[in-house]
Amino acid sequence: MNNQLNTDSIEELAKFWDSHDLTDFEYQLREVTDTVFERTNVVQMQPTEEDISDDK
Repeated sequence: MNNQLNTDSIEELAKFWDSHDLTDFEYQLREVTDTVFERTNVVQMQPTEEDISDDK
């Protein structure tokens, strides 16, 4: 089964995943134990009273 898509187009990827499921590729999946993404910057924000009020 070769229904892989190699593209950077969000539109093409969306169309692809609209017609495919991750289980279509279950035989190709493998667990990744190494760090794949490492954050270089972390932004912390405190919500304001307005953000957490029930009056939204």
